[in-house]
Amino acid sequence: MNFSSLIDWSFFWNVFNNFLFSLSPFALIVVAAIGVGLVIRVLISAIAGAVKK
Repeated sequence: MNFSSLIDWSFFWNVFNNFLFSLSPFALIVVAAIGVGLVIRVLISAIAGAVKK
């Protein structure tokens, strides 16, 4: 059976791209916040390690 005519793939990809482009700025904000948090944690642990020595 040919299921390719059952689903309108161009419509599916257009809707997917619309969601992707509308949600990507929010995902970037979350990723940037996690990255900044990791950098701050590394800096704090490096400073604390240097102070203990």
